[in-house]
Amino acid sequence: MVRFAWLVFAIVASAVLLVASMPPARFHILGWLYLVPVWLALRGHRSSVALVSGIMLGLVAAFISSEGWFYSERVPSESAGWLLLLFSLFGLVNGVVFVLISRGMPVWQVACGAVVCEGLTLVEIPVHAALSQYQSGAMLGFASLGGIWLVSGLVWLMNGLIAGAITDRRWPVLGLLGLIVAAFSIPAGPGTEGTLRVALCQFAEPTVETITSSLDRA
Repeated sequence: MVRFAWLVFAIVASAVLLVASMPPARFHILGWLYLVPVWLALRGHRSSVALVSGIMLGLVAAFISSEGWFYSERVPSESAGWLLLLFSLFGLVNGVVFVLISRGMPVWQVACGAVVCEGLTLVEIPVHAALSQYQSGAMLGFASLGGIWLVSGLVWLMNGLIAGAITDRRWPVLGLLGLIVAAFSIPAGPGTEGTLRVALCQFAEPTVETITSSLDRA
């Protein structure tokens, strides 16, 4: 019973950290830690429990996000469905990752499996742990080398390394990981001065003719 209660608490804690790390919230450093509570609590649980835990994390995160706890105002009701779909997909990704964790797979294999699962979401809506690092200057550099996939892999890997250091009580290692997270979390500097014109177009029928016509009128 105590293990189950700890797992429920860990799911809620991870959901809070996840939403706080994602845009438009500005606590991107929490992206390196959001999986740690569940990662620690999953020890000794079956794969089925791990899968359900990931899905529940996504649903709790969707509720927190729709309530706008970390935003300046509540999310419009018409966007709640998209948030539910987005976080449900990401919860499913987390569920598969939690299954890998429950089976005792090495951290680097868990991170690789997580990135593969993220890639599968491209069929519907892409969801990536890398989205939490949209303010990180260092991650912009890594993204230029390996795209969003490398950044996601680093986020999953760091969560696992931190959880492992806590489990094994390797406090010097945990301190070193903390310094790395702090360095990775330094915000990107301001852009160059000047004016940048950006256009965003949405089309019911995105043909070459409609796109060209719309751009000509812009």
